[in-house]
Amino acid sequence: MLNTKVKELSDGDVAKLLRQNYHPFYIIPEAIKRIRINPIVGELYDGEMIYSLNQVKVSFWLKYTQIRDEVVLLLNELDNYTLVFLEEEKEEIDVERKNNDFKKMISDLRSTLSEILME
Repeated sequence: MLNTKVKELSDGDVAKLLRQNYHPFYIIPEAIKRIRINPIVGELYDGEMIYSLNQVKVSFWLKYTQIRDEVVLLLNELDNYTLVFLEEEKEEIDVERKNNDFKKMISDLRSTLSEILME
């Protein structure tokens, strides 16, 4: 993974690097691109990338305000996003719960970033 270009990493690798706070300066912009393409992007579970952004250390967000502002902009773009499922999927899953879980991930990340802005 160390000799791989960021854009060539799997979704799971990007999420894992975020959770490990490994070079977030390079990894977060890639995560933002992938979330804009697919808001529930993840390898282990839907929304893994958004959840992993919430694991980035506060010190990073305080230092790199431009990247933090880009994530806030992304969250604003996702405010009205609703997950869409095929008819056959709807019979097998709880659509309302999935949408609520997704909105909670966005809300949790927004809360984290808002707290940082107040410091």
